[in-house]
Amino acid sequence: MIISLFISILVLLLGAYAVRDYPEEMSFVDQWYFIYTESFFVQMLPLIVTLPFADSLSSDRKLGYFDRALMRTRYKPLLRSKGIANALAGGAAGALPLALLYLLVSLINKNPINHPALTVVFGRPYESQFLVDLYTTMPDLFILVVILAVFVMGALFASLGMAVTLLVNHRLVALSFPFLLANGLQYFANNARLLPWFLAPSEPLLKPNFSQSHAFETVNEIPYLLILPALLLGGTLLLYLLLGSRQQVLENSRNKGNHQSLFNRVSNGLEEKIPKGLRSFPIPEKRLGRGTPTGNYFFTQFKLAVSPFIMILIALVMAVLSIVMLGWMKRQVPHVFNGSGGLPPNTWDLFFRTYGDPLAMSLVIANLYLILASGLQPQTAFGHLAIKRLGSRTRSWRSHVLFLLLLSAFYVLFCFAVIMLTGQLLGLRFSTQWSVLCSPEHTNLPSFFCNEGNPWMAFLTVFAMTTLGFFSLGLLVLLINTLTQRRLIGYFIVEVLLVASMPLASIFLNAPPALQYLPIIRNLVLRFYPFIFRDLNQTWASIYQWGIWIAILLPLTWLAYRKQNYFSQPDLE
Repeated sequence: MIISLFISILVLLLGAYAVRDYPEEMSFVDQWYFIYTESFFVQMLPLIVTLPFADSLSSDRKLGYFDRALMRTRYKPLLRSKGIANALAGGAAGALPLALLYLLVSLINKNPINHPALTVVFGRPYESQFLVDLYTTMPDLFILVVILAVFVMGALFASLGMAVTLLVNHRLVALSFPFLLANGLQYFANNARLLPWFLAPSEPLLKPNFSQSHAFETVNEIPYLLILPALLLGGTLLLYLLLGSRQQVLENSRNKGNHQSLFNRVSNGLEEKIPKGLRSFPIPEKRLGRGTPTGNYFFTQFKLAVSPFIMILIALVMAVLSIVMLGWMKRQVPHVFNGSGGLPPNTWDLFFRTYGDPLAMSLVIANLYLILASGLQPQTAFGHLAIKRLGSRTRSWRSHVLFLLLLSAFYVLFCFAVIMLTGQLLGLRFSTQWSVLCSPEHTNLPSFFCNEGNPWMAFLTVFAMTTLGFFSLGLLVLLINTLTQRRLIGYFIVEVLLVASMPLASIFLNAPPALQYLPIIRNLVLRFYPFIFRDLNQTWASIYQWGIWIAILLPLTWLAYRKQNYFSQPDLE
């Protein structure tokens, strides 16, 4: 709960900073609602509400606490109590920061509710006359309605996070699935407009979208706002109904080895990390004496992280993302795809459009890379034995750094290949020239790239920016995981920083140049405020920025490796 409150306060402080230039005459309800809508609180809500308790069922099953609790009580009351506690904790984690903000602005802001100097203010809920009347005549009730909506949605997202661990018993699933689902629905319903407007989580949370999609406007449309909560509740109950029986939960826990001793759990986990070709004795002679210890250790790490199953999953996700992006392009410029003249759209347009979209980059492309990179540390027992074999921590650190660098380049090229292949399967052609779509608003590229004779210079620039960027973010994940001895901490911190960099970019819109390059997302995509019309020097500045990150993180990770106690505890998530 403390971590959730800290993240909430940090996000709301960013919102308060974003509205610092709003009219001084705004009332307390204006100040509260503007901070709520400008702070990315809605986007971060699924993560905030799952942190307190949503992963408790998965953790208790893996550690054996759930089985021990069943010795003192019955199964259904225990599962029901955990579900209710999780829902209440999730709802409170989302509603409590907004309630504290309401208390604070009510005490500080003494402006009248309807100031004569303010008639129309951007940011008020003008989408619905019903909300406008409630906003201007009963502002306290309006705030309480929004807080209640946040509480209900927070409880539903937290419940869904706990329920989905019945399908995949892992803490990462409990914490990440609601976050990815909510932002995916928001993207498809509000941005891509491929889903009905009422499936965007911002609608039941009463946050205006200011988009071309239809939004909540009349009292008659209030029932539409209940569709998404009903679907979340129905999905949660369905998971409990299908997968929540006592026999299924306990058998799944036992199959994971929860009743083994600590030594056996570490031993079995260590055995799974050894390649199958080296588990049997005697080891085939052809497998011995190959390469150096550092090289063998590096390739072992690569095989563990880049498994065929993971790469197939990434390929499927990137293919779906490419299909969505192509559908969005066809919606925006249908006449171009109908053969209106000029070179027809090709696979380069799809690649640059996908890699240049901030939401696609932060929620999908970079997110998948962070999941891959988060498996390096901590290694505990496996790392202890590896250090013994390698002879020094320097070799282990060198292998991990080299692995992250090559993984970054490999991942960018792999996603590039998937997008290009998907585009060809969807009817686009590969070409060595720009198409008629080559413009900043259609391909997310600065205009000076379109003046080049072919797309290769633009591709090399995107490849360099994303490879160095992913390598830097991977080093940051490695540093955090090494210091905290937890795999998920680094992933979540860096992903939160990445998502939070989008509102931070708006805050630093008129900041000095040094601060303008601070948000992560600006250095991963070419077109993001204030770099809509980025020139060549600003492009190189982003590459230099990643060089600074690498120069700082490399010695820090080395110092963290020198202090790491590998064998002090079992391998934890």
